[in-house]
Amino acid sequence: MLLVFGEIDARVHIYLQYEKNNKKISMGRFIDATVEKYGETIRRLKGDGFAVCVHGLPPAARKNFESNLPFLGSPEQRSEISREFNIKLGEFCRKSGVAFIDMQSIAADDNGFMKKEYAADEVHLNSKVVPFARDRIVEAFGGRKNFTKTLNHTTKR
Repeated sequence: MLLVFGEIDARVHIYLQYEKNNKKISMGRFIDATVEKYGETIRRLKGDGFAVCVHGLPPAARKNFESNLPFLGSPEQRSEISREFNIKLGEFCRKSGVAFIDMQSIAADDNGFMKKEYAADEVHLNSKVVPFARDRIVEAFGGRKNFTKTLNHTTKR
């Protein structure tokens, strides 16, 4: 099972909770709590016998977003949240024996923003990341032969 987490988790939900709590709870605690909740699901899926791979957050966009939400964070704040979240999610996966695809490792610049050559638009990655992601997914599920076998088995469930 491939789990894909989006940058919106960092862009909206974590920063929103941080501000709603008047910054009394550290951003790190919100990130840790979110990773722990995701971790519960990952552990449950593994316990149910699924082969699990986690696709980490893509890099943050430089775009300033408009929203009806009261707090959104600057691009720099969102970049920092995304990076920290991705690091902690990756650490959780490594400790739990779950394959982790670190999209930021190829698609983020030194400031944690999406590199222009990987941008499809202002917020989404383009197809240049597909070979990297595909190769990591295939590796996570034991190579092409095992991946096809696993895929055929799970579609029959």
